[in-house]
Amino acid sequence: MRNIVIFICISLFAGVLSATENRFEQGFEQGIRFLESQDYDKAIAAFSDVLKSDPANFKAFHSRGIARFLKEDYDQAISDFTRAAEINPRYFEAIHSRGGAWLYKKEYDRAIADFTNAIEINPLQAEAFRGRGDAWFCKGDCGKAIADHTRALDINPKDAEAIYKIAWISATCPDAQYRDGEKAVAMAKKAIELNPGANFLDTLAASYAESGKFDEAVSTQEKAIALLDTKTSEEYLSRLDSYKKHKPWRENFTVPWKKQDEDEVKSEIVSEATHSPEIKTEIVSEAKHSYPEVETESVEKTEVVKKETPVSDTPGSDYPYTLHIFSYMNNKEMAARTVIRLKEKGIPAFSFCSDAPGKGAWCHVFVGYYDTFESARNAASELKAQKLLHSADAVRRPYSLWVGLSNSFDEIKKLEKELSQKGYAVYGIPGSQNLVRLLIGAFETKEEAEGLILVLEKQGIKTKVVKR
Repeated sequence: MRNIVIFICISLFAGVLSATENRFEQGFEQGIRFLESQDYDKAIAAFSDVLKSDPANFKAFHSRGIARFLKEDYDQAISDFTRAAEINPRYFEAIHSRGGAWLYKKEYDRAIADFTNAIEINPLQAEAFRGRGDAWFCKGDCGKAIADHTRALDINPKDAEAIYKIAWISATCPDAQYRDGEKAVAMAKKAIELNPGANFLDTLAASYAESGKFDEAVSTQEKAIALLDTKTSEEYLSRLDSYKKHKPWRENFTVPWKKQDEDEVKSEIVSEATHSPEIKTEIVSEAKHSYPEVETESVEKTEVVKKETPVSDTPGSDYPYTLHIFSYMNNKEMAARTVIRLKEKGIPAFSFCSDAPGKGAWCHVFVGYYDTFESARNAASELKAQKLLHSADAVRRPYSLWVGLSNSFDEIKKLEKELSQKGYAVYGIPGSQNLVRLLIGAFETKEEAEGLILVLEKQGIKTKVVKR
């Protein structure tokens, strides 16, 4: 149905332990780069090369399946996902991805079976419940769809996708027993607080219509249409016409997959490592980097210090390496949720998003900061060995954007909150004189970092490029 967004998993894998594994890693990373640049044929070739040398590499099968899926070669994608699951039957990502592919092929029963298997492997993944909820909805079972999206919401109360889908079903289900206009309006408004996108406004408009508030439905639907291009607004216009005639919208399950769904899926496919890391509270000391402990007296006296001299010039402040954990396409919310989930368990994660012309917005999640590639690689190996993370790739990202200095925990948290409200994640690296350098992002080149400065300045955030 409309408003269905399939989240297909890409697991960014790294395990650099030998010359042979390093060669595999380089080939795998190259494939990921081709995926990010939407060069799917080259991505398929890169993953195929990895499989020639390592035919049991289930992550390469899975990632090649992602590339084939994005080329709309769904049968071959399912074949690759299946091969990955045969090699590793507990590989959540492959089974979840195959469920998404079946859903896109309108094979709803098969999709439900795969999502159910994924849930059995990891019952704490909201995405699998949402996927199964989508399949139930496409089959016309509003009750089971609401139940699954509610389960997703129980796992993550800020899951905007689950919230707005419950609102949509509550507003548009043909079966009156599942419709509740007031509930739909409340849920839709809550979703918009998290993501004011066109889908969410479209859902609020339908909710207003179900509640009999057609003037509000019309004005809200017009706002949603204004956010779309002309090629994707046909259904939105149909709903607007319905509201102008004082008719609420009803889903038509005899036409289970509309053009609007296909456009949304193509534009919102993300590389999502939906397998939640089995994170333990005890963190490896070598891999854990957080703000330095500050005595209470120091916190009371110290304010955030803004300096014009780049802090990277101070001795011992060079940490050019980090661990690349996940990347998400067009999904800043998912990246932010991943960071929160990791930080709650003591893992120093951070993220940033970059918008490349013609390639979409990619949001990357990183962990830690290291002075040498060897130390980063060792940290990645220890984190994976202790099952704190399932994937971690040591990479060189020497540049960042500097926003300030402080040794006050309260001031650091205040700045974190202020910038997070604008959509940016701040993280800290130890500087000189027991101060913490507050940074945004981790970039491969200085030019890449400079590209974000103008965007930040338009939002009133003053920053500069520095070496990490």
